[in-house]
Amino acid sequence: MKIIIRGVVQGVGFRPTVSRIARDLGIHGYVRNKGSYVEIFIEEDNKVEMFISLLEKSLPPIAKITSIELLNEPPDEEYDGFEIKESKDAERTSIVPPDTAICEECLRELFDPNNRRYLYPFTNCTKCGARFSIIEDLPYDRERTSMKLFPMCKECLREYLDPNDRRYDAQTISCKLCGPKMYLLTKDGKKLFIENPIKEFAKAIDEGAIGVIKGWGGYHVICKISEIPRLRKLYKRPSKPFAVMFRDINSIEKYAYISETERELLLSPIRPIVLLRKRVFNEETENIAPGLPYIGAYLPYSAIQHILFYYMRSNAIVMTSGNLPGKPMAITDEEALRLPADIYLSHERPIVNRIDDSVVKVYKDKTFIIRRSRGYVPLPFPVDHNYKILSVGAEMNITFTISKDGYMFTSQHIGDGTDYEVLEFLMSAIEKFRRMLKIKDFDLVVADKHPRYSTREYAERYFENVLLVQHHHAHAATLLYEHNVGSGIFFSFDGTGFGDDGTIWGGELLYAERTTYVRIASLKPIRLIGGEKAILEPKLSYMSILRAIDSTLADNIPEYMIEVSPTTSSMGRLLDALSYALGICERATYDGEPAMRLESLLLIGEGKPLEVEIENSGKMKVVNPYDYFSEIKNLKTKKEKADFAYKLIYGIMNAFMEIASEYSEKFSIDYVGFTGGVSYNVPMTEMFESLAREYGLNPLLHNLTPNGDAGISIGQNYIASGLILSGEVNVSSSSRKDNKDRG
Repeated sequence: MKIIIRGVVQGVGFRPTVSRIARDLGIHGYVRNKGSYVEIFIEEDNKVEMFISLLEKSLPPIAKITSIELLNEPPDEEYDGFEIKESKDAERTSIVPPDTAICEECLRELFDPNNRRYLYPFTNCTKCGARFSIIEDLPYDRERTSMKLFPMCKECLREYLDPNDRRYDAQTISCKLCGPKMYLLTKDGKKLFIENPIKEFAKAIDEGAIGVIKGWGGYHVICKISEIPRLRKLYKRPSKPFAVMFRDINSIEKYAYISETERELLLSPIRPIVLLRKRVFNEETENIAPGLPYIGAYLPYSAIQHILFYYMRSNAIVMTSGNLPGKPMAITDEEALRLPADIYLSHERPIVNRIDDSVVKVYKDKTFIIRRSRGYVPLPFPVDHNYKILSVGAEMNITFTISKDGYMFTSQHIGDGTDYEVLEFLMSAIEKFRRMLKIKDFDLVVADKHPRYSTREYAERYFENVLLVQHHHAHAATLLYEHNVGSGIFFSFDGTGFGDDGTIWGGELLYAERTTYVRIASLKPIRLIGGEKAILEPKLSYMSILRAIDSTLADNIPEYMIEVSPTTSSMGRLLDALSYALGICERATYDGEPAMRLESLLLIGEGKPLEVEIENSGKMKVVNPYDYFSEIKNLKTKKEKADFAYKLIYGIMNAFMEIASEYSEKFSIDYVGFTGGVSYNVPMTEMFESLAREYGLNPLLHNLTPNGDAGISIGQNYIASGLILSGEVNVSSSSRKDNKDRG
């Protein structure tokens, strides 16, 4: 009997597990990787049922079976026992597991002086370690990873071949004798293979140095918390929050509160950066995240990081992505040396796939994914079709998604499309996914409608069959996909999205289905003085609102500036304006800073929602909260400002929910969703959820897919496949002209 098993079954210790169970049952046959699945042959048909039952109960921690297919085929040879056969290529409907944190067994070995891997920085096994960041192609075998450069020594080979060893068939196995070496790197690129480079590096960091260290999927910039002011000057990041890696959970709790859900995430194999509420507000926490109520905290996940803390006195260090502003994370020594630092620590193993740390924020029992990368990627999402579709996301926080044979594969964080090196990374990452999934041509390529997005330009330059999808519909479709519902009403709130009428949308209430949508309501559109310049200067958004109230309130603005200013209904710009008017943020030094700082005030505000005006505008409604901005000048204390901000935002959310309730009856649905970058705001999410229940509606929130633009490519892909399935787009004869401006 031949058994075909699909899922996360390569690079996770699956074949050794199969082999052990088969040997215990006295089964004759084989197991091997084939393409992206695992093929098993069992001579004893009467033992197949018991074998599968035991296998499902004994899966390695990061393995996952999505399908089991039984084929009644005769053996092609006789087997004396059960063996792991050499891999073969075949269909590819999955990639590999993500990089996962070092397991407890490996960690014990790492700090056992009697173990041969004592303080060895590349310690791992079949259950843990780098996977996606080191793979070049499938099937998953050492020869197709960056570990191919390091032949196994006799002792590692013995472990690799021993069915009773926990490193049996572990493709990334190595030790001090045969594995990659660490080294210090001089500023002129010379490699220094000293006796203990990690110890030397740790000593320098403890003494106040700023360092660059090579990890699994890229380089990090690190320093003590006390050195953050110097780090900010060096990297010209005056306010951007830095992620902090802590020695252990107890160290984190001195700085931040940790809920049970947050604790589980921090200790999980994913080991993401988790945004935690600050426990104390002092110089240290303000330096880490100026003006914000959260700090991004995470725990060591690699052997290198654990060894670093072993040698360091510090219990907490800045550990932030090693990249210059706007550039992708460094993955080579040459790129790392462009990063200003006092000391550089690197190693010999090449990074094949760049991958940043993941970032999440917890709301009650939900995980809002801000950056879905290490630990998550490339785990797929199941879909209801077999089409090969590429969707390239938006312009900020780019990801792409490729669907094939019943799954969607969403990429790691790519970056912002305003930089050419980011676009090069996007193109190379797409080609790597295509190769691993064995895709020659796509049935359809999907991009955002915005005419100036570089992702759209890329799609239209390199592909004929391009479909353009509206930005806020894509946000809504991501939630439709995640919750598997056919339709709903969606608060699609963010900073920028190109609207069907040529204006900039961002405060939208949509009735959305998979393939279509209706714009029910929006914030009342205003002229945005300065256009995109207002993203960096929130004062311009504030002046735009004042002018919308009364043109004499902003009469120092030349008329020609008003005439060329774009029209927008952006919720992001409204939050920026409120942040500026309340004296919270005068200039954005990073994406979303004014609105993010405003959350600190909303968290301490209270009160009932203000009555916000709802107006009719043609076939839709508009929410007009702008008159309240004229009252801000009368606010004196922080408490007055906090309560005003809270009540105003609550009033805006209530007005939108009132409209949603009206249309829910019209469309006979009770689902209402909150999506877009603004939905990361916890007080606004609390308002949304309580109002939805108050109006008798069923709230939909993100948990598996990113709320913001990192999730756009998922929604785009879902819309495109729906249009194909419904017959509205014919992929067999699709052309650029036929498929533009759908959805």
